[in-house]
Amino acid sequence: MTLRLCLLCSSSTCNVFFFHLQEACVQGNLIAICLEQLTDPYPPLRQWLAICLGRVWFNYEAARWCAVRDSAPDKLYCLLSDPLPEVRVKIMCCSRKCLYFSHKGF
Repeated sequence: MTLRLCLLCSSSTCNVFFFHLQEACVQGNLIAICLEQLTDPYPPLRQWLAICLGRVWFNYEAARWCAVRDSAPDKLYCLLSDPLPEVRVKIMCCSRKCLYFSHKGF
């Protein structure tokens, strides 16, 4: 888990190698791990998990397909009624990045 958190921090600060860090997160099964932790009772953790997922899914279709495979939209939908508004906002941003598919080539 420590390695995955390091990858998240690196992806937030280093945009030069962003795509490679996203690949490492997908290969390390970070999406499934974050989705499992979304039911944690600690609100800041849920908020940061949503931020992490959004960063991994940003402009990376392979990660979004992993999210669909792991039923991420259903798990995120359950958090739209979270008591903390900050968590709800991050879940909305995260959901948008998960469900957005680029229209290149159309």
